[in-house]
Amino acid sequence: MGTLDFDGAVMTNDKEIDDHLHFMQLALGAIPSPFEAFLVNRGIKTLHLRMREHMRNGLAVAKFLETNPRVQRCFTRA
Repeated sequence: MGTLDFDGAVMTNDKEIDDHLHFMQLALGAIPSPFEAFLVNRGIKTLHLRMREHMRNGLAVAKFLETNPRVQRCFTRA
């Protein structure tokens, strides 16, 4: 079981929202501290391992669901 050190992201394709978020970031200083940046960098180093396990677990769940007669279709990216 892992831990969550730091989590944060905002994505949008709406220019108005982007402008508002950019203003808020500048006005409030919503910028990660050096320590938070360190935590993000540390987590990135093992991201590929965690994603591999997520895919493996997702595939196992999908295969299990496919054996259930009440499940008509099961879609997975794994």
